[in-house]
Amino acid sequence: AGVDLRQEPLDVAGPADGMPSGKEEWVALSSYANVRSAPSSNAETIKVAEKGTKLRVASRRGNWVQVTDPSTSETGWVYSRYVEETPSP
Repeated sequence: AGVDLRQEPLDVAGPADGMPSGKEEWVALSSYANVRSAPSSNAETIKVAEKGTKLRVASRRGNWVQVTDPSTSETGWVYSRYVEETPSP
């Protein structure tokens, strides 16, 4: 009694989160990885991204993550095995 079990929506930004919404997802590369033009190991390699690079997640498809490089605004696909979740920079 007296305990409110309603939860805040998960997409509400916390006070330490500088973004207006908490929906942005970021990943960091766990090793050097090819950034490809499509979610396929046969797709053209746009560039090779360095280990530790932080990228914004745009979408996911199977074992692939579509990412955007905040420094260049380039978008491409990275195999999910090479990324790990990270807080936004």
